[in-house]
Amino acid sequence: MHISRHGATVLYVSLSLAFVLSIPHRPVGDEYIHWLHAVNFSRGNYALSPWLSTWPTMNFVMSFVIRALGVEQLILGRLVNWMFSVVAFAGLLRLCRNAESGTTGQVASLRALQFALSPVTLFVSALVYTDMPALASLIWAAVGVVERKRALILFAGGATIAFRQSHILWFGALILWFLAQEAQRYKAALPSERLWATIRDTLHSQRAVIVGAAAVCLLWAIIVWTTGGVAAGQETQVGHRLSLRGAPNVFFSMVVWVICFLPLAIALLMHANADDARMATPKRLLLLSFAFASAVLFVATCPSNTDPSVQQFIRNRILRHLQSPVGHSVLVVTSIVGAYCWLRGRWIPTVAYMKTPTIAFAIGYLVPFWLIEQRYYLPMFMLFTVFRAAQPRRVEIAQVLWSCLLSAWFLHELIVKGRLL
Repeated sequence: MHISRHGATVLYVSLSLAFVLSIPHRPVGDEYIHWLHAVNFSRGNYALSPWLSTWPTMNFVMSFVIRALGVEQLILGRLVNWMFSVVAFAGLLRLCRNAESGTTGQVASLRALQFALSPVTLFVSALVYTDMPALASLIWAAVGVVERKRALILFAGGATIAFRQSHILWFGALILWFLAQEAQRYKAALPSERLWATIRDTLHSQRAVIVGAAAVCLLWAIIVWTTGGVAAGQETQVGHRLSLRGAPNVFFSMVVWVICFLPLAIALLMHANADDARMATPKRLLLLSFAFASAVLFVATCPSNTDPSVQQFIRNRILRHLQSPVGHSVLVVTSIVGAYCWLRGRWIPTVAYMKTPTIAFAIGYLVPFWLIEQRYYLPMFMLFTVFRAAQPRRVEIAQVLWSCLLSAWFLHELIVKGRLL
């Protein structure tokens, strides 16, 4: 199986568009409130619903398209969101290719397809949700970091926050990554220079990026202070407070990762015996702590996960089973497997130093969310896909096929049984 970047793009565009056109032409989940605001904005009604959790950036963008074309059908909004997914895929290909020198177009194509065709990603690429515009912006901001394009970092980074305000944390992670990358360049050029001098020179040379990032963060803080919280609507504020009740998302993210990237997880586990002998004691303790925490802290309490009226979501059905005695054991084992793969899986040398900080940022990002929702895991899954070390070609191909198979199964569940992800 040989596939070029152009071939991968054609394949993704074809499959994702077919997915968009195949799903029922009625609002799904949060689509109703997002599309309602977009239509109202196009008519000059700018009142915000207290149930709108994200800033209305995407809604404004779509309102311009509605006004320009004079079409208020939901399919228009889905096609606009699908175009964001194509932009995201183009950025993902570029990021996979440029993250490590020497990466071939085929390797980049396989990795991009693995992530883009997984059901979690494909689902939000077809719906009027903020996740795909925010993800596309985040990917291009990461491209800016890799290619050292400061304006792109700030513009795309600001856009990802505008589309999804919780991405302020990932924006901060990208800025720190960029500064660490530049510090490494200074250290390589002047190996005898002291650490503090390297940091000083880096901060001085990148002061424009630092000032720009500070301005973005200040504007974010002002908006959050004005609206009374991170969430835009008053009714959604309670679900977006810093609290350990969001910890179940950390454990469930590992379950979702193992399901979506099963061939990769199996390949990493096949080297478990050799890797275990070299695992450092702190990582062993961290893995044991994670196992204990998953056994004690995992419980779904958000009404959007537990209410009988929302059991059409496959996610909520899985959560219900995972809270049974047998299911809880499955949860602990599966989350440990996922955590092991993330801790032991090697990253490409150019960004290997970013693995532990990325995991820390991922945990910090997930903890505030009361709702257990797989869409929140997209940024961390994307970064892991891009930066992990290459596996044998048969594993990479098997992962692409597995992503396609899972998405085909989900499409069947959606069309035939009306079940949502």
